Amino acid sequence: METELRKYERYSRDLKWLLVLSGVWPDFHPVIQPMLGCFAVLVCSLTAIAVLNFSIHHITNFVVMTKSCSIAIGLCLSTLKLCACLWHHDDLVYLNTSLAASFNADNQNKSFRRFTLAKVNVFANLFYILTIAVGLVIVMGLVFMILSLLHGKYVLVWPSIFPFSYEPGGWVYWILLTVQLLANFFAWTVPSGVDSVFGWYTLQICGEFRVLAHKFQNLKISENYQDDLKECLERHYALMKSGEVLQDVFGFLAILVGLSSAIIQCMLIFQAIQVFQQLSFGMMILIFAFITLKHVQVFIYAWYGQLIADESEDCIEAMYNAQWAGSGNIRFMRDVLVVLSQKPMIFRAKGCMLLKMDMFIKVLNTSVSYFFLLQTLDEGLQN
Repeated sequence: METELRKYERYSRDLKWLLVLSGVWPDFHPVIQPMLGCFAVLVCSLTAIAVLNFSIHHITNFVVMTKSCSIAIGLCLSTLKLCACLWHHDDLVYLNTSLAASFNADNQNKSFRRFTLAKVNVFANLFYILTIAVGLVIVMGLVFMILSLLHGKYVLVWPSIFPFSYEPGGWVYWILLTVQLLANFFAWTVPSGVDSVFGWYTLQICGEFRVLAHKFQNLKISENYQDDLKECLERHYALMKSGEVLQDVFGFLAILVGLSSAIIQCMLIFQAIQVFQQLSFGMMILIFAFITLKHVQVFIYAWYGQLIADESEDCIEAMYNAQWAGSGNIRFMRDVLVVLSQKPMIFRAKGCMLLKMDMFIKVLNTSVSYFFLLQTLDEGLQN
């Protein structure tokens, strides 16, 4: 498992750097980290407002409106992710000092690595796929802007309208362009980092559940059984507590990702169908990449939630299958039954949405429903 351990360490290091650059990694610096996070919020929110203003000014043109509105929603989502991480700073510190520390300690035990690192390749690959996909979408937008500048057109990264006028190519233009380039950078680091750190914690909590299941299966009558059972109970309590904190931090974000992905997907599909013959090859690739990216984001949230539920149920099942029922020790059997009375962990986003694979299907269905609604509204405006 040495290869898997090195991959986990590289995956953790790269993910932490993305979060540090976003200003939301809690263990970086007590002053620089919140300042960078607040700066990222300011830059992203100002850019989102300017793009949203452009969308409002073109509300009668559904193609232009949907294009700019999808960008504004993405920027607003990045802003809200930043705010959520800054707001839950203490919760992230708890997860790092409790869940991550326990996971790293178990990784030091070579016999536990087959449990803790069982799916590290899948998690790491999803992280790099998401990071590269977001980066490609961002870079393609920059390419269009650079090509326009080379042809003497002083455009910004995203379509924007500001409450003041400025001269194209003047110093105000370059300031606005710098702000949007910074927002563009955070539009890469924030979704890639925040969405992936949920997977990072999911990998840890699932690995700890597998270690706990192994300990439950090897729980036998002995002189030290009370100490062994106490350790299992403490581990189980710590995992349930970490699960609750994880829901507090990422529950609201999971809802936002699901809703925004459904809306953005339907807008992009509507835009592509309406002006299909006018789209350049590069723009078609950009729209396809953006739609694929939104599918990936929803999928990973749903899959992570499903994994947590499955590993929690497997842990309880491992306890059922342990050699305890025929032990003849009443106290031992009673203690085990107390553990079995615990419900498996189910990730419920703010008590209103279960994070399971059903969520992925529901988001796709919602996208189709919103698309037909846009079609109806567009036909009404044309008539």
